[in-house]
Amino acid sequence: MHKNWLIGIFVLTIVTSGFAQNPKWTAWETEADTLMSHEEFSKAIARYSKIIKASRLKQKENYRPLYKRAVAYYSSGQWQPAIADMNKFIPEFPQSYQARILRALAYRELNDIDKQLTDVESAIELSGGDPQLLRWRGSLRMEKEEYELAKKDFKQIIQIQDDPEIEMNLALTHYSLQELDSALLAVNKAIELDGTYGAAYFMVVLLHWNRNNTNRL
Repeated sequence: MHKNWLIGIFVLTIVTSGFAQNPKWTAWETEADTLMSHEEFSKAIARYSKIIKASRLKQKENYRPLYKRAVAYYSSGQWQPAIADMNKFIPEFPQSYQARILRALAYRELNDIDKQLTDVESAIELSGGDPQLLRWRGSLRMEKEEYELAKKDFKQIIQIQDDPEIEMNLALTHYSLQELDSALLAVNKAIELDGTYGAAYFMVVLLHWNRNNTNRL
């Protein structure tokens, strides 16, 4: 899921087709893009940095190499520099949900759930409720033990595109809230959608065990 977003981020055009700049910068950018396609991230970063230094980010169109450099930093495992570039980029392009996703991905690598969640929520609002982003937010809310909010996200996703995994996620929120009957319904739905989904069968056993123990009390 995140890999697909990263590919989308890299090919994003952040300015209109009227982009015009110094021909030398254009040549450097083309060279950097080629290096990126070959996964030569350090060399690509060096080329993008030359453009950024030369342009001094005086105009909005100069921010495109900054965005691409952030992707290169992320792709090479340099999370903090990627975040630093997005911190400069986002105020200039506040409607870019892809930029929020990129920064959230970097925060994910740093295990910063709160900042990750903030950017994911912004991306959801800007993108109009992308199901993959809702799924991401739901999983973060699960990590934060915000089970009611996570349940709301998973139910919203199911209305858009149901699948066994999301039904299992919903079952886990119900289980965490001790809503065992609702959890069993969600697990049964997961099995209905995919009869080979092994985790669902394990969950059925666990739920029946819990219900039996509860009834004995």
